[in-house]
Amino acid sequence: MAISLEEFASKLSEMLSDRLSSDGEKWDIQYDRKAMQLSLLNADGRLVASRLLAPYYHDYVKADETAAEAKLQSLIASLCKATSLPNKYNWVLPLLDARMVSLWEVYKLNRRMSKLAVGERLREPDSVPYLQVSEHLALIAFVNAPGRTYMVTNRAIKNWGVTDKQIFEDAISNLRDITDGARLKSKSDKKGTLHYYQSAWHFGDHAARLVIDDLVTAPVAGEPIYLPVSEKCLIIAGSDSTIGMERLKTALADADATLPPIPLVRKDGRFEAWQPAADSEFAPLIRRYTLEYMAKIYAEQRPILFEIVADEMDETFVAAYDLQEDKKGGLITSAMVTEGVPVTLVPEVERLSFMHVNVSTQSGQVMASGTWAAVAAVLGDKIESTDFYPRRFCFVGFPSPEELKKIGINE
Repeated sequence: MAISLEEFASKLSEMLSDRLSSDGEKWDIQYDRKAMQLSLLNADGRLVASRLLAPYYHDYVKADETAAEAKLQSLIASLCKATSLPNKYNWVLPLLDARMVSLWEVYKLNRRMSKLAVGERLREPDSVPYLQVSEHLALIAFVNAPGRTYMVTNRAIKNWGVTDKQIFEDAISNLRDITDGARLKSKSDKKGTLHYYQSAWHFGDHAARLVIDDLVTAPVAGEPIYLPVSEKCLIIAGSDSTIGMERLKTALADADATLPPIPLVRKDGRFEAWQPAADSEFAPLIRRYTLEYMAKIYAEQRPILFEIVADEMDETFVAAYDLQEDKKGGLITSAMVTEGVPVTLVPEVERLSFMHVNVSTQSGQVMASGTWAAVAAVLGDKIESTDFYPRRFCFVGFPSPEELKKIGINE
């Protein structure tokens, strides 16, 4: 195509200016003839993007008219993406990314944002939308703009005029695009048995790719067991493979793990906690990792709930999640309900105990104790579910003498 470099720069500047001004923003486009470089500056004079035009010009003049126009539009689009204005969804769309986090981190984040809104006296506090992946995992959306990365919040979604469903569909679509062709690094033996997959991408959030339907290209030995270890590590091991299970065990013990140490299986398009056979060496191991994780997040949840019910402290008590070893060296979870407390927020545990406290002697006596199922069979109407995460139940009052007798004290 017969055109000089200066004419190419002028045409590019004019088209870019028309594209940017249509959104009502002010941008300064400068061309350095000596350096053959085009620079884009925002209204504050900050350099947002720059391109050395010589290679683009070379491709442009060598192409036919249709291809040349396509190359020019592609260059303009790349410069527009660099501006990444958060109020323009068509610009944000190509920069959307998904990140895997624990559901508890999302709850803590939204709690902090809610408290911040109260401090700033905001009428409508902002929050972060999420897509729940399993009982303890969620995806949140990010915008990876040049020079900065920011979370997608509900306020931004409202400004863009889209829905959170569309946000996650687009973020996962982008994730699928950058994953295509890379996939996972497989570990096979000389016989061709596929033992496990491990993430092998050089950029982006590895764990979030768990949600891609066709991620695994060939079956592993046995049932696929999924373990998102951290943002940068995803393991998919075969349940019938000794090598795969050893890799899973190593991943569970990873000191750098930032996601819940709870392996998953996929059933009917949904992820749920893996339940190994009772006689498997993994059964007590998975149970220990799971319960220790639950003890950790319940401990973090408790002061938050005390803060929430601060105005009702005389009425509501937040019970502790107690994790102890039994006589056989296994773990058992329990909680206590105390007589005289109108409402107790009880964690989801295996055993519930009911205590009478003698105020004058400052001593207590366990009046009844049993499994959750046994207690629920007697006191079903006094146990109400709540929306808290991790799960809490609202226990109203204290059992009557007859109810305590029915529950009994059972080891």
